[in-house]
Amino acid sequence: MLVVDIGLKKELLQFYYPFFRVTGMMLYMPIFGSFLIPMRIRIVFSIFIAFFVSTIIEFPEIDMFSVKGLLLAASQLLIGYIFAFILQMGFQAVTVAGEAISMSMGLAFAQIVDPSNGHNVPLLSQLFLVFITLYFVSVDLHLLMVQIFALSFYHIPIDQVFNINILYGLVLSSTTIFSSALLIALPILTSLLSINIIMGVMSRAAPQLNIFTVGFPMTLFLGYVAVLIFIADIISTFSDLIQAQLNYFSSLMPDMVS
Repeated sequence: MLVVDIGLKKELLQFYYPFFRVTGMMLYMPIFGSFLIPMRIRIVFSIFIAFFVSTIIEFPEIDMFSVKGLLLAASQLLIGYIFAFILQMGFQAVTVAGEAISMSMGLAFAQIVDPSNGHNVPLLSQLFLVFITLYFVSVDLHLLMVQIFALSFYHIPIDQVFNINILYGLVLSSTTIFSSALLIALPILTSLLSINIIMGVMSRAAPQLNIFTVGFPMTLFLGYVAVLIFIADIISTFSDLIQAQLNYFSSLMPDMVS
């Protein structure tokens, strides 16, 4: 009986620490971390991924109830959360770009509840999220994401001390959200600015023209036309952004341990 208990404890330790890292990723990762996916499903996915990782990588046998074991479990949860946060920045950049475009088009009042996080977002942001989510899954970026995350167990060993200083650089890198959002929205914002300039010239040339009656529907219509024209560029920019975020996490992995 003692031999069986020791064997079960060893198998549990091989699964225990990877489960925390995978769970940290699944709780906040784009698509899979959505409120639309029940917590039970996310836990099942975490168990499934952690089980396969534990079968191909040997992990140190550290008592899970010791102080070191509890700290390691917390650090694994944080590493998974960092990976998900880096990817989430790409999706949030698209949301911010949609908000900027909606304000320029006069659609700031048209907001709906985003089912992925429960917050109110402009209708255009939700439309962009639908497009990039379909693109994200269709080109197997989610599989690439899982592959890079699995490699983190080689580059970030579980028994190594987590480098807390990496969080400062992570906060600074969050400015990528705003710079990327500007890059995504810039073509459409430029088009809308040109339309507003034309409307201003028309109102000066023909003062009897009711600019509010003509300008608002014209801006709204041409704004949608600009979105249709540049939607392929938005998706292409999003793809480059996700690739850059995955590369950033790969370059960050050696610095996560000290």
